Amino acid sequence: MDQLSNGETLRVKASDPGFYEDVKAWATMSGSTLLHLERITGGIIEAVIAKNSVQPVSDSPIHDPASTMVVFSGDLDKAIASLIIANGAAASGRKVTMFFTFWGLNVIRKHQMQPVSKTMIGRMFDMMLPRGSKKLGMSKMNMFGVGPKIIRGLMKNNNVPSLEELIESVVAQGAELVACQMSMNLMGIQREELIDQVTIGGVGYYLGEASQANHNLFV
Repeated sequence: MDQLSNGETLRVKASDPGFYEDVKAWATMSGSTLLHLERITGGIIEAVIAKNSVQPVSDSPIHDPASTMVVFSGDLDKAIASLIIANGAAASGRKVTMFFTFWGLNVIRKHQMQPVSKTMIGRMFDMMLPRGSKKLGMSKMNMFGVGPKIIRGLMKNNNVPSLEELIESVVAQGAELVACQMSMNLMGIQREELIDQVTIGGVGYYLGEASQANHNLFV
């Protein structure tokens, strides 16, 4: 883009599924105009970008205030904390984006095994990682699986929504759940294994959302 003059365009084709969301965020941050974006044959994504736009194109309006959160941990207690904060932010009228990466992907995995093809490394990760929010352990006092049952019981007795209910609630309030494409590739996790409400994106997409937010957290 640095070699282009104002108004000139660049056509980009990419095979990374996360590019679809990343390029929109990049255009917003760089002040470029996204003229065209579509998924074409063979899983390829094509984008046409014009340099130095006056008003970058975005599928959704900029909300103010906004909150973003990187969910790196796959621990039950930290997942609960992140979803409680996200629900509170959404309830207060903030636009909420949650970016799930590495172990945090386990929070948004489906509970049932999905019929997907995996490499040997992917199958190893599949055996070692918890499948879905109901299988998450505690960061402390896990006690061979007893800790999560105690916490869930205490939440129920105190009328605190379960982690699964918190996920449903934050989605219903319009929050966006984004799965990190790079982490999915490294850990052999397929799109079909994640809950339906999830968007696939990369670090560019997260940074685009974070640049428009005034509240950023890392859990």
